[in-house]
Amino acid sequence: MSKNIQMVIKIVLIFMASAITAWFTRKIFADLYITLVQPEPAEPILFMIGPTFIYNFLGFLISYSLFAPTFSFIFIDKKQWWGWLIVSAPLLIISWGMWEMYLWYIVLSAVGYGVAWLINLAIKKFKK
Repeated sequence: MSKNIQMVIKIVLIFMASAITAWFTRKIFADLYITLVQPEPAEPILFMIGPTFIYNFLGFLISYSLFAPTFSFIFIDKKQWWGWLIVSAPLLIISWGMWEMYLWYIVLSAVGYGVAWLINLAIKKFKK
């Protein structure tokens, strides 16, 4: 396989790992957000989109903004590839009008980068 195909496969796997991890940790991050920010309760938008969906979606976005940069900085060698992984969260935040979440996105992305940097540093030390 060529290096480009390997990189695309790696990016897709990281995206899937980030999304799956975010899905399983969405309730933890949603509870944390609701505890710290205490937003106003959401009104049901449609018949199927009620407060439970918004709660889960909110937790998914917040946890995805932590795990996508963490996984991408750990497993992708070229730093320019991590950008498209974490672009989707701010676009969704802006499109849904949840501006107060944007600060959380920036903070969790920075934390994810820091954790990945420390893990990469530890891996380099153990390789020597």
